[in-house]
Amino acid sequence: MTASPDTFQPPVRSAGERLPVTLVTGFLGSGKTTLVNHILSNRQGVRAAVLVNELGEIGIDNELIIAAEDGMIELSNGCICCSVNNDLVDSIVRVLGRPGRIDHLIVETTGVADPLPVALTFLRSEFRKALRLDAIVAVADADQFSLELFDGIAARNQLRYADAVLINKCDCVGAERLAQVEGQIRSMNPEARIAHTVRGAVALPLILDVDLFRAGQAMAPAPGQGLGQGFAESPGQGPGRTHDHAHPRAAARQSAEPGRRHAHLAADGFVSLSFESERPFSVVRFQAFLDAGRPPGLFRGKGFLWLAETGRRYIFHLVGGRFSLDEDDRADRGSNRLVLIGRDLDLGDLRARLADCLVDAPTDMAAPG
Repeated sequence: MTASPDTFQPPVRSAGERLPVTLVTGFLGSGKTTLVNHILSNRQGVRAAVLVNELGEIGIDNELIIAAEDGMIELSNGCICCSVNNDLVDSIVRVLGRPGRIDHLIVETTGVADPLPVALTFLRSEFRKALRLDAIVAVADADQFSLELFDGIAARNQLRYADAVLINKCDCVGAERLAQVEGQIRSMNPEARIAHTVRGAVALPLILDVDLFRAGQAMAPAPGQGLGQGFAESPGQGPGRTHDHAHPRAAARQSAEPGRRHAHLAADGFVSLSFESERPFSVVRFQAFLDAGRPPGLFRGKGFLWLAETGRRYIFHLVGGRFSLDEDDRADRGSNRLVLIGRDLDLGDLRARLADCLVDAPTDMAAPG
């Protein structure tokens, strides 16, 4: 690959030097997966381990991320900040135990996860000699950004504790809007490094191996938020080991309340719906759903659409009132797989509306068994 400002080559490390960790966070639909793809596409000989976390019962982001040459480990579904007791720690151990060289560890959180408990996990005593949290990188959508969306602790902490903030999708807004968004972000985090990007295309030396993480800020409670609200520390447990979510009870609720699996999601009003079908969508019906049948609280959608009229599968993204469809070159046809995220949604009604968009596939277009 020809060297460019976007490409990244790791510095020569001495034996036993700690593995740098980049934590990618940001609100729903801001472009986190696009940024991770950009990193993986522009690493010159860098062996990156990527931990991907998703909200919903089916995995989507791991299929949207460029293959990392066996460097991909997918956490089980649910917020990382709720999985920090088990999946994240287990996955870190697996990364450290892998044969061969690993140059960088990248962790992508969900759009409604609090990055603080995740960051503090890397400061635990058992990881301090092996890992170095290099930076928390937050991605913000220049077009959809609104402080009203950040009225919960988790969403605000994404910006408050970021060491670098990428204001993404700058091609969708004018200079006045861009200045307004940057000013709002500066009001929450005046010390963060800020860069403007389109499709996450940042010069990687600005965010990788930069040693920007501010441990002192992460350990200090935010205004109006005591340490007990972000995480709790008990004897024999380091920071990030436990926090204020009632995991045993939450686990018991999972089967009874799909989409309401985590206490902080319910507190902020967020729910998620996973939808799968072996029948294709009608283009006309699905377009009508997006135009008139989409509930106002639905903010984010992503996944794969199989359309009856074309017989092909498409990568689908919905952010606010904006959506995109791109042909999925990896599959001509197949099942529909969607994850929809929003606030105060009637999940039963939403599932019924999606089911109404399905049609029977022509016999020559049936999904492969």
